[in-house]
Amino acid sequence: GSQRSFTAPADGRLFLLINDDNYGDNSGNFDVRILMSGGQTGQYGDPASTQGGEKVVSVFADSRETDTGVDLQTGDRVTVSATGTVFSRGSGAITPDGNRRYDSTGVEIPLPDAAFGSLIGYIRTPNGQATRPFLIGSQQTFNAPADGRLFLLVNDDNYSDNSGSFSVRLSYPDALVR
Repeated sequence: GSQRSFTAPADGRLFLLINDDNYGDNSGNFDVRILMSGGQTGQYGDPASTQGGEKVVSVFADSRETDTGVDLQTGDRVTVSATGTVFSRGSGAITPDGNRRYDSTGVEIPLPDAAFGSLIGYIRTPNGQATRPFLIGSQQTFNAPADGRLFLLVNDDNYSDNSGSFSVRLSYPDALVR
C-alpha cells in the first residue's frame, strides 16, 4: 500500500515487489521511503539510525536538492551509480555525466568545473554548513570530505524549467542511515 508500519518477522534483507503475476507488460516505478527504528542511537542522536547498507534514491531535476538520509563521517567510503535522464531549457536528454554542450547556458551552476546537468553532491555538516559540491556523475566512489548528511542535485542554475530524474544507487558500508 501507500503507507505501512510493521515489525520485521525475522532477521534478513527486506525485498519489495509488485503484486502482479506478469511483470513483462508493466512499466513505471514507485519511489519508496523506508524508515527503520531499532532502539539504537545514531551519530546525530537519531533513534532511527542504522549502520551501513545500500539505498536507491530519485534525484528529480526540478528539485534544488535531494536529502539521501545518509549521515557520513569524514573518510566514510561511498559508491554511487546513477542512471536516467534530465532535461533543461529545451535541451536534449542529459545523463548523470552531464553534457558540455549546454555549459554556456548555466550562468551560475553549483559546480562550474563539472558538465551542465551532471549529478553532483555535497555534505551538509551538523552545524548547517555545506561542503564544496563534488562531481558524482554516473559512477563514482569517494570518501566523505566531512562529517554530515549527503545531499544530491543536478548541476544547474534554474531548476524550475527542468524535468526528468536520475535513479541513484548508494552503497555505504560504514555510514549511518536515517
